[in-house]
Amino acid sequence: MPSKSRKMSSSKKSKTMKTSIKEKYAECPDATCAWLQHWFKHLHEELGWMVLAKDYGMMDKIATYKHSIQRLECALRAKMNRVKDHDKKEDLKIMHHNILILWEHVQKDFV
Repeated sequence: MPSKSRKMSSSKKSKTMKTSIKEKYAECPDATCAWLQHWFKHLHEELGWMVLAKDYGMMDKIATYKHSIQRLECALRAKMNRVKDHDKKEDLKIMHHNILILWEHVQKDFV
């Protein structure tokens, strides 16, 4: 007879991004706010290249791109927990929200 915890986990059709990241990575990368902003900008610029990569069947590049988005989300979340400055924390929250939107888009379009 399956245990309750197994039954609950199998009833979910898809895991949330946060749950999958917590399972995959014990630690998030530590980065400065400036580097996080650079990384954030780079991932948005790279989206166009991923559209082309999908068209050419370069699924390894898309997998790497997805991994990078997950790592950035994790780093942003970790940084938000450590930063004390209110303005920086608000900037990080905005970036975090936007990277979650990007993640949803990538999950939908790059299956």
